Amino acid sequence: MALLEPPRVSCASCIAGAIMNSVGREQRLGSLEMSTEAEQFAKVYFEAIRDSPVGFCLLSWGDFVYLHVNRAFASMLGYEPDDLVGRSHEEIQPRSELAESARIKGDLAKGGPLGESLERQFLHRDGSVIWVEIHPMRVTDPDGRQLVVSQYLDVTARHQAQAERDALEKLNADSNAQIQRAHERLEHLYAEAVENSHIGHTVLSMDSYRYVQVNQAFADLLGYDRSDIEGHLNSEFVPVDQSENDKAIRLGIEAGQALPDLSRRRLRHRDGSDIWVDVSPVRLTDTDGSEVVVSQYADVTRIVKAEQAQTLAEQEVAEVMADLSFRSTHDLLTGLHNRQALIDGIDQRLRQHSGRFALLYIDIDNFKHINDAISHEAGDRVLEEFGRQLMGAIRGTDSCGRIGGDEFVVIADDVATHEDAVEVVHRLQERIGGTAISVGASHVTIRFSVGIAMSRENVSAQTLLQEADTALRRSKAAGKGRWQIYDDATRHEALRRLEVGHDLAKSLRQGEVTAYFQPIVNIDTGDLLGYEALARWIRQDTAVAASEWIDIAEEAGLIVDVGQKVVAAGIHRLAELPSPLTVAVNASMAEVGNQDFASLIEDRLTAEGADASRLIVEVTEQVLLQAPDSARIFLARLVEQGVQVHLDDFGTGYSSLTHLQELPVTGIKLDRSFTAALGAKNGRSDGLVAALGSLAEQLGLDTVAEGVETVEQAAALLRAGWHTGQGWLYGMAVPAPQTADLNLRSSKTAQTNGAQSTHRRRRTDVSA
Repeated sequence: MALLEPPRVSCASCIAGAIMNSVGREQRLGSLEMSTEAEQFAKVYFEAIRDSPVGFCLLSWGDFVYLHVNRAFASMLGYEPDDLVGRSHEEIQPRSELAESARIKGDLAKGGPLGESLERQFLHRDGSVIWVEIHPMRVTDPDGRQLVVSQYLDVTARHQAQAERDALEKLNADSNAQIQRAHERLEHLYAEAVENSHIGHTVLSMDSYRYVQVNQAFADLLGYDRSDIEGHLNSEFVPVDQSENDKAIRLGIEAGQALPDLSRRRLRHRDGSDIWVDVSPVRLTDTDGSEVVVSQYADVTRIVKAEQAQTLAEQEVAEVMADLSFRSTHDLLTGLHNRQALIDGIDQRLRQHSGRFALLYIDIDNFKHINDAISHEAGDRVLEEFGRQLMGAIRGTDSCGRIGGDEFVVIADDVATHEDAVEVVHRLQERIGGTAISVGASHVTIRFSVGIAMSRENVSAQTLLQEADTALRRSKAAGKGRWQIYDDATRHEALRRLEVGHDLAKSLRQGEVTAYFQPIVNIDTGDLLGYEALARWIRQDTAVAASEWIDIAEEAGLIVDVGQKVVAAGIHRLAELPSPLTVAVNASMAEVGNQDFASLIEDRLTAEGADASRLIVEVTEQVLLQAPDSARIFLARLVEQGVQVHLDDFGTGYSSLTHLQELPVTGIKLDRSFTAALGAKNGRSDGLVAALGSLAEQLGLDTVAEGVETVEQAAALLRAGWHTGQGWLYGMAVPAPQTADLNLRSSKTAQTNGAQSTHRRRRTDVSA
């Protein structure tokens, strides 16, 4: 029978023979003729071996060529079974195994026994090496050929484990030897390490708390020699303020408390400065039985100082943020709530519907006079003190703040009626009104006016503030130290003023605002000296009284536009008039504060070719009181152009002499109230007018008296030294005066006309 024809029968027979031999049958399979039962038995075992998870293979004797391998053995090496059939045993072994394989083959060739088992290395298909436990069996096939049937078990993991155990044992052996050697050198190495360490090391006796030993790093840390520390008490190197804490730590150690793993402490340097250290202490027993504390000291002074600096910086940042937060909600001068905080408080109350409240808009009377008469510092002192008193006068549930300038606001909660609101005002006036505040050597008596607005549904904080402000203006218009509630009449007045402002703006665009000219004459001779250009609003061929719209123009921000038209018309007229006639124009507070207005005057003079020295700009004392700084700049620019400057409404202000001394004023204009009072029985007005005229003469100032309406007033002015006048006695303001047709009368001519000497014309023009 051929070996592999059919292969299953031959292989099965060989393997079956091996099995039979393994169970004690001594007959050679080749000398027996297999029965059908035996053949069936062999096939079953062959199939079992073929599919077994244990590797099996059949090799030829002598050259050890694989005749058959099962799938388990082929998979063990990463092959398919057919890849190994026909290959020799040596082909799948590493080079390191070839010599041993050759030796085994030589021994077998000499008749040596086939071992029961052996472990050899094989090459996996991927090039790795695996260990295999082999159980070989020598058999003879039915044709009498000698074969080897082998069982293969993968024992790579076992070898690897053993190799690891061997390595570990070797490592342990080496480690033990190293430990022994290290132990022998430990004291020397430790001492050397401590000595050369950059970290301080100390040994402290528990009995005396004296330093037994310190290294050089610790001595350098404190700025001493080692001999200056060793033998000395620990407390000698601790700051005084740390001594109690150090004592508490020592008592804790004596009481058996565990040492902290790490603690941060301060030590005293030789130069007296503080050294911050992190201390790691260990409590040990010395060879003589005494207890010591071995400690390491790390210098962390720079870290601590950096942390302290960072903490300080964080504190400063926190303070700055707190200050910014305070500034965002408070008035810096008085410390009260500012405008935005007040608006937020009003909005919050309106959202919560927590009851009715009243809004009190408070303004200190004549505050600007305090600034100018004393100083701005005095004004600030008054504001501070008023704010303090206001805060002390309100109820605990109320709020107050400064909204700007000398204006304050009180939010009075639980105020449902006008009577309740007035009661709050009366209480404030009783507690604060009339209070005298000392400002240096001066004493200022506080008076204030109040505007009141009542909360209601569907109203905003801004609207309430506007209503209270409107009521305040009406209060001040009626006099000082008063209060006014925003009611229907106030609302109607506000609407009327709004309508007037709207109409005025429209009229400005349509050219209905123009300039009229009233003559200024020599009272003694009646000679024409010039004109004053006065603003006139002609609406539907009817002049609107100046008292009806001038202050509204200022509120609406239209006064500058009005002033520009009057200045342009006045300078144009000046260019047409013969020399030396002059033209006077007025400058309001808004115009004084607007540098473009000064440029307009300069540009118009240049464009018209008019003589700047014949132009007079009149500025009221009230303007100077309200805007002294901008007034100085404005007047300085005018003087540079050669323009004359007259102080209008002279005598009605609070610091006239100061203005005459400090400002480049070339003349004064007597207020009409003084002119109207001339000839009174007590004679005070005549004396005062004479004194003012004498003062102006001594200062070399031009003088003009306005409001001259009777011959008697003209005569009184002459006696008081006033030689220039303006008023209805000499003519009304007209759109375009013709100098040739002027019918001006001197005071002497007027005195001969008895009918007119006592007659005062009906006034239809407030500004005349």
